[in-house]
Amino acid sequence: MRKLTIAQLREKALERFNNDYINDMTKAANLVNRFYRLSGMDERLLYLENDERTHDKPYTLELSEKAERSLDKLRKDLKAYGLTIRYYGYLPTLEEIGTQREALTRWYY
Repeated sequence: MRKLTIAQLREKALERFNNDYINDMTKAANLVNRFYRLSGMDERLLYLENDERTHDKPYTLELSEKAERSLDKLRKDLKAYGLTIRYYGYLPTLEEIGTQREALTRWYY
């Protein structure tokens, strides 16, 4: 059995996400990319906010504000599809509202 590359896994996850929830590939790709960007910002913030040299610097504070705005806007846009974002750790999980069923795997960001 041939192993898939990260790009192929992302494409497969996007197709499943679109088929299961969105039914508009352009909108699904937009939401998925925004979710992956949010995941990347949150991971970067984890390192910046937990380092005494960078935790209170303008770049870190600006990135934190940007991540909050992105999260709020993405949650609003996902709600129309019965989806939300929850945090069980430091990275977001995209799941169906009222369940803990993961709608998109974040590992491919």
